[in-house]
Amino acid sequence: MNPAGRIVLVTLIAWLVGGMQTAGAQNILQANGMNPLVFLADVAGTVNTETFARANVMIRLMLPSYDDPHPYLLLAEGYPENNARNIFYWISNETTMEAGSNEIVCKLNRDYRFKRANIFFFYTSPSLLEPKVMTHNEEELRELAANLALPVKVMATSAELRIIINSDRITGSVRMAGYDPIESSYVHYQATFEGWTLDGARQKMEKKKNIGVGLVEPGEE
Repeated sequence: MNPAGRIVLVTLIAWLVGGMQTAGAQNILQANGMNPLVFLADVAGTVNTETFARANVMIRLMLPSYDDPHPYLLLAEGYPENNARNIFYWISNETTMEAGSNEIVCKLNRDYRFKRANIFFFYTSPSLLEPKVMTHNEEELRELAANLALPVKVMATSAELRIIINSDRITGSVRMAGYDPIESSYVHYQATFEGWTLDGARQKMEKKKNIGVGLVEPGEE
């Protein structure tokens, strides 16, 4: 076989193997008829030394476009506001991806930094929280400043997102680092999250309501 023929054969084999690996890795969506999965998740974590909770993200897992090398397209964004304080944004076609039977790990590394990836988080720079007037009640002024200050968008220069899906439940973690132009310093964001599909969240709320009125599910007596 001549060199040109060998190149074509190797390319064809790689394409076939890649296609089989992608199809095998997409089994997370199989139980949902290959339709997108949509989760609402609660997020808690730290930005530098400041802790936070009660942030919310919507996470969507779907089939990728034809030119995406990954088995899935994974998108995470703030909910109901996509620029709320302490939330993060992630789109997997700008990162690496490793997919298992129920776990997905995405990383933003130097190989993907030939362009600025559209992956970021929002937080409130400490300088925006400093009281402009010194009073005996600086804590109250700081809280007021936090409510009035617009969150700063920090583009990630390194990041890792890990999710685990079990039926209608999702858990995971995220780590990001990026440069804050207001503080002129790097900021580190890390958080964990847990949530449910839209149907799972509704069922969970209904169960809580039933427990609240003294009802129990069959088999729980």
